[in-house]
Amino acid sequence: QLAALLFREAAALMRGKFEEELERQLYEGKCTLNHAGYCGVGYGLHYAAAGGHLEVLQQLKGQEGLSPLGLTELHCAAANGQYDIVDWLCSNNRVVLLDQDDGGKSALLWAAWGGNVSLVKLILAQLGTLGDYSSVEVDAQGNTALLVAANGGHFDVVCHLASTVPELRGMRNHTGNTPCMSAAAHGRLEVMQYLWCPGEATKANRMGRTALLTSAQYGHQNVVEWLMDERGSKAVAEEEDYEGSTVPLHAA
Repeated sequence: QLAALLFREAAALMRGKFEEELERQLYEGKCTLNHAGYCGVGYGLHYAAAGGHLEVLQQLKGQEGLSPLGLTELHCAAANGQYDIVDWLCSNNRVVLLDQDDGGKSALLWAAWGGNVSLVKLILAQLGTLGDYSSVEVDAQGNTALLVAANGGHFDVVCHLASTVPELRGMRNHTGNTPCMSAAAHGRLEVMQYLWCPGEATKANRMGRTALLTSAQYGHQNVVEWLMDERGSKAVAEEEDYEGSTVPLHAA
């Protein structure tokens, strides 16, 4: 949530007073921005990248710095769908694509989080040139790029990742959710339908909750109805998690 707030604020600041302050300080050989008590050159890089200001970023490049969350300028650009920024950063050094923030997210996961399919394609293509690249990288919670995209309901990104790296479909995060189960938990019906296969019906997470139980728990009625039609009333009536909770109880 803090990371999402940072990115939204970055775009807003770049349209306002921050850009003027940044330009002024460029010629003084420094860039300082106070945000929630943090100051440093690193933040100038991040706001420029998040806001899509390539010329400003090019002038600042070389002044290294990380945000308090361990985010690089590439992470910020990827999360905000800044294609030209990501392309420029990768052309200088593709290895930066492997960098992870404090939460274990790489540029690929942030691009998937942002929902920009063109950017996801670019990063996958650039990663493909690295011999030690793994397309099934995960963050600190065990989330893959596909699961992150499924959470957000980014259909085009989900389709591309699922078809390009099919092994991502069956990978679970640390709570035991597959991308399909996670889509159900977040009420992403279209994404869940795309990822659905017969085997998903009985898969359960670490709490013993299937896609049906999880969608009922979070009140996603459209998902619950589709799954009930898909699975039949008998299966629904017999299903319960490790705490003994049923679909009607979760939906209550």
